[in-house]
Amino acid sequence: SSQVCSQVSLFNARLPSRRAARKYKGQVDPELLVGSSIWAAVRDPSSTGHVVFALLSLAFLAHDLTVIPYTLAWQLPFEGYLMVSTAISLLFWSCDIGVSFV
Repeated sequence: SSQVCSQVSLFNARLPSRRAARKYKGQVDPELLVGSSIWAAVRDPSSTGHVVFALLSLAFLAHDLTVIPYTLAWQLPFEGYLMVSTAISLLFWSCDIGVSFV
């Protein structure tokens, strides 16, 4: 009975940080952590930033799907616009991998 009461009081407490969540070995209600730093980096799927990033992904995907086959088919030299666009695309997709984990 006292163990149940202590668990109920644990769920009613406001936990301030990730360290406090680790202290209780995963027995923390996620609703309590909404205002804390553990959820600060999670992106809302309907936010403007997420929508803009999704549209950028679509634009880079369309660019890559047209430029790569064109370049390989006609064996264009890797210079000028092609070199710059490839570098920007590589940077974007590398950042996309990191952003996907947030």
